[in-house]
Amino acid sequence: MTLNTMILSEIRPWMIILAISVILGYFVKKRQSEREAEQRRRSQGPQAHQVAQRSEVPLGRIIVDAVRRNDPDGHIVVYPSFIVYNGMRIDKSQILNVTLSSPNAYPAGGYHLVIATNMPSLPYLNIPVGSDLAWAQNVAQDLANNLYH
Repeated sequence: MTLNTMILSEIRPWMIILAISVILGYFVKKRQSEREAEQRRRSQGPQAHQVAQRSEVPLGRIIVDAVRRNDPDGHIVVYPSFIVYNGMRIDKSQILNVTLSSPNAYPAGGYHLVIATNMPSLPYLNIPVGSDLAWAQNVAQDLANNLYH
C-alpha cells in the first residue's frame, strides 16, 4: 500500500461532509455580514441631496476618509449656507470653530476634525479623518476655506 492510498483510505465520509459544511458556513456568514453592512449604510439617515433644497447646488465635497469616501460618514458636502455630514445638516452660522485634534500622543486612534457648534443638541461634532497628519491638516484647511471664505 502506498502513502497516497493509506491517506485516502483513512478519510471518512463524515470528514468530507464536515469540511464542506465549514466552507459553506464561512461563505454564508460572509454574505450575511455584507448584507448587514449594506443595511446599516442605507439606514444611517438621509443622504446629502435629500437634506438640501432642490434649488441649492453643492459647492463641493470634502473627503474626510479615503477608505469611506462613498459612505455618508466619509465626506462632507458643502453648500453655500450649510454643510452636510452623515445626513446631518449644519448651517454655517451655527459653526463656531474647526480644529484638529489627536486623542493621545500616539496617533493609533487617528486624528479627529472637531467642529464646535452653538447647537445645544450637538455642541461638538467629532469626525475621524485617519492617522495621516498631512491628510488631516488638508481636510481641516479645506473645511475652513469653505466655511470662512
